[in-house]
Amino acid sequence: MCGSMVDIQSAMAENRRGKKIDQIESIQKRAKRIIHNPTVDMPYISALTYADLQALKHRRETEARELFKKILSLLAVYTTFSPTL
Repeated sequence: MCGSMVDIQSAMAENRRGKKIDQIESIQKRAKRIIHNPTVDMPYISALTYADLQALKHRRETEARELFKKILSLLAVYTTFSPTL
């Protein structure tokens, strides 16, 4: 019972995060069209390329991967220099 409740709560949290990402992406779309006026009639992906941007989801995934690599690197250094118990 407890495990399934955790799974349900995790799925609900993931859904909320997805909705927030979509809301932020929507704001980015509107701001990009205001800032880069020539992109008004372009498809979103073309307008991002014109503005030299990546989609928010892509940027977040890239940053998360980089953070994970840094954490692993620091962990490797820590375990190399820490005394063995």
